[in-house]
Amino acid sequence: IVNVTAAMEGLKNQLNFTSGSAQKGAQDFEYLKDISDQMGLDFNTAATAFAKFSGAARGTALEGQKVKDIFESVGMASTVMHLSAEQSEGAFRALEQMLSKGKVSAEELRGQLGERIPGAFQIAARAMNMTTMELDKFMSDGKLMSEEFLPRFAAQLKTEFAGGMDAAGQSLQANLNRMNNSFLELKYTVGELFMPVIQGTINLLTNAVGFIKDNIAAISGLAAAFFTLASAVFLYNTYMK
Repeated sequence: IVNVTAAMEGLKNQLNFTSGSAQKGAQDFEYLKDISDQMGLDFNTAATAFAKFSGAARGTALEGQKVKDIFESVGMASTVMHLSAEQSEGAFRALEQMLSKGKVSAEELRGQLGERIPGAFQIAARAMNMTTMELDKFMSDGKLMSEEFLPRFAAQLKTEFAGGMDAAGQSLQANLNRMNNSFLELKYTVGELFMPVIQGTINLLTNAVGFIKDNIAAISGLAAAFFTLASAVFLYNTYMK
């Protein structure tokens, strides 16, 4: 419960920063809860990926609603392809790296993204109205810019995967993710409720450790004296009586 509460606090701080305010950050947090439940995504993985991707998009043409559009398209593909939380995280990380670099490279598109979403390169070619050979040459020349490519790729993902969402959204993996999300939310709710007690306990333990560290010499002396006295009493009772 303590670890989950600390992680959720950190996530909220990230969302506050990437969105520009605590109010917008809270709205993004609720949005992520809703979209994770709707698509059957693992909340922790999806929300962390969204925060990083949103941070990478700050100051670019993709900041704001376009980030959500891209995020939802990859989330949809993750659900339809029954990707695990780890695989979904890898797909989102590839997008984050594309945006951070400003250009799309074969490492992210063919490698990281293609390994998680089968046919990603062919989908990308269709998104750019190119053949795979044309896209490969365009990308190799360093002309495939992230800000142009990602919205078009997201739209193509939605076009190709939308038809499979109804069935995939009720799959075992999606329902397992929803169950795990419910447990996560329960832990966080309990953590928030008992936050004063948790903080008090942490402060008490911190102070206790500090006291021991500052008085280790005196404590060691008392321990040695007690051990010596106990040994003397034992020897007397054993051999002198």
